Amino acid sequence: MSERRPTSIRLTAAQERALDEIGEREDRDRSWLIRKAIDEYIERHREAQK
Repeated sequence: MSERRPTSIRLTAAQERALDEIGEREDRDRSWLIRKAIDEYIERHREAQK
């Protein structure tokens, strides 16, 4: 696994609640969900560049 480095983001209360609800359903923590979303975003942009 690659090194994880801390970063900080600002979420709205609604975003935080939504992530927590998804995390409960999927048994994942908020940081895992955010990393997954970022990975998917990066992949979409890589594909668009091809």
